[in-house]
Amino acid sequence: MKIKPDDIEIPLDDPFRHDLLDRKQSILILTNLLKNLETPYTMSIDASWGNGKTTFLNMWKQHLKNEDFPVVSFNAWDTDFAEFPLIALTSELLVTLQSLDEEGDLGLDAIEATLPRIHKITLTKAIPWMISLAGVIGGIQANDPSVALLGNTLSAGIAGTMEEMTRNELLADPQEPLTYVEAKEEINSFKNALASTAEKLSEKHSGKPLVIAIDELDRCRPSYAIELLEIVKHFFSVDYVVFVLAIDKSQLSHAIKAVYGRNFDAIGYLRRFVDLDFRLPYPDRKTFMTQLMKQTGLYRFFEDSNVQSWGRPNDTRRLLSTFLSSSTLSIRQIQQALYHLGLVLASLDSQSDISYGAIAALVILKTINPAVYRQYIQSDLTDEEVLDVLFDSPGFQNTRSTGDGALLEALLVIGYGEFAMTQGRDPMLGTQSRFHHYCHIIDSLPNSPFGFTNLEGISPPPTHLEKEVLKQLQNYSNLLGEVRSNRRVGFNLTAQRLELFSDDLVGNNP
Repeated sequence: MKIKPDDIEIPLDDPFRHDLLDRKQSILILTNLLKNLETPYTMSIDASWGNGKTTFLNMWKQHLKNEDFPVVSFNAWDTDFAEFPLIALTSELLVTLQSLDEEGDLGLDAIEATLPRIHKITLTKAIPWMISLAGVIGGIQANDPSVALLGNTLSAGIAGTMEEMTRNELLADPQEPLTYVEAKEEINSFKNALASTAEKLSEKHSGKPLVIAIDELDRCRPSYAIELLEIVKHFFSVDYVVFVLAIDKSQLSHAIKAVYGRNFDAIGYLRRFVDLDFRLPYPDRKTFMTQLMKQTGLYRFFEDSNVQSWGRPNDTRRLLSTFLSSSTLSIRQIQQALYHLGLVLASLDSQSDISYGAIAALVILKTINPAVYRQYIQSDLTDEEVLDVLFDSPGFQNTRSTGDGALLEALLVIGYGEFAMTQGRDPMLGTQSRFHHYCHIIDSLPNSPFGFTNLEGISPPPTHLEKEVLKQLQNYSNLLGEVRSNRRVGFNLTAQRLELFSDDLVGNNP
């Protein structure tokens, strides 16, 4: 069984071949939009962390190249170690443009001529001054409330920077101080050179704009992310250029507030930079899980009639599908859960006495609430407390009364009995536990303890939920009976294995 699939391959000739999240339609829509935009333009691809932004962006970039768009890729996180994003971005831009300049007629000499001066200013820590100047050139509205605080901050930064430059003579050539007019001319020279090159490039590509795709901006340190946004807006906002920013707007807003204060209008600030905010649609989780389980071999594993398991393997697959397909879980969390499941199964030898249901129940609980999971396996919480928290979690409030909810409850009740036993306690003595409650009901049945078929005549009568859980306990009566006989059925063994594996088994580029 293949525990973890390779990183998603994006074939050059068919970037959607391994698309597990059905992103093709969104990419086709956005590509058509790019063909008809008036430039300059900036759009964001917004999705929470772990929901596939990077894979989406990589597929889209390859599709754009196949559609004859010139594309520049820039990973902000990979360059976060650098102090000055302007240098990193212009360097990446120049390298890509050189690769596209096959006939040497894009006019890159003009861009190259402007870079040393701009880089020199950056290295003297004058970037706030340059951004301010670029804002003046770009016509920033001083009465815009979303930038008022930013303007004050920049003004203070400019004054401090200029004082430091004067005091320490940080200019490369102290005989040629950078005046306001000179800085303004340098910025205009760079923008004009870039616009000229972008226009020539567009002519070579049937009128398509130059697309500069920036990924993982929200993972950068706040100051770097903000400075990069300012640079994109004020230095690269020219005709025939489109920026695509893959971001988690919520996380990026937190980063902005970390710099400018918690009362700062971060969303209003971001609107200054982004012309179109495209929210990445939630993928079909069940389809994704099915495809991923096939890819790793888990799907076939649960259908193998030769594999022995206490309980029914199909129950395990159904439980995973029901509880891990919630929209409250990210794609990354689903991947983590299935990889953990695969690692536990792969670590078992043929003599291991373990229930698939035990593995599924613990993987589900750990995925939904890792803190409660750890308290559960240490028997610091009763099963009743765990179940109340689990089924009160967002996205799971209506699942407890379902058949799958009852099955998960039955398994966690059995698991509680084993974990209590492992801690040297008799779970039947814990009158506040569901384990004690259900065992008490079972023992009161005429054909107790484990062959019950008739729940009539019990006083007080079981609720609908209790009846559903009791039915599931009957299906897993062998597990319950083993635990009550002070024998282990795999919960503790599963927890031991899960604790050996890192919580982060999936790379940073879902």
